Amino acid sequence: MDDGVREHDHYEEWGDQETIRFFPDHFISEATAMVLLLCLYSVLAIFLPAFLDVKSNPVVTPEGSKPEWYFLFLYALLHFVTPLVGTIVPVVLLGILMFVPFIDRNPSRKPKNRLFALGLAVVVIVTILGLTVLGHLE
Repeated sequence: MDDGVREHDHYEEWGDQETIRFFPDHFISEATAMVLLLCLYSVLAIFLPAFLDVKSNPVVTPEGSKPEWYFLFLYALLHFVTPLVGTIVPVVLLGILMFVPFIDRNPSRKPKNRLFALGLAVVVIVTILGLTVLGHLE
């Protein structure tokens, strides 16, 4: 074929209709649209900024402010430990959870054979739920 379309570019489900390759044809069109929208959003943000009612003061925390429910367990953790420990411990625990599949190499899918993984999951869920309830009650 002389028009640059290769044999494998035609598929039965599409009949004689030409297909386009993902890279570079489709990728370039999507990247172009993304860059144009980014330029449009940037121009709108520069010339039509969304002003808030009151400027916030990062030094003053309003009385009774709490995070949303999905961060309440971290908020409650900060009441039991120092701020340094409260910021390092969640990151370390998340790193440990990331390596659990490499530590527990049990290929079985039966729950009775996965006691370590299930026990760890229960401990994590109960801890997060307990801290969330404590954060809500404070």
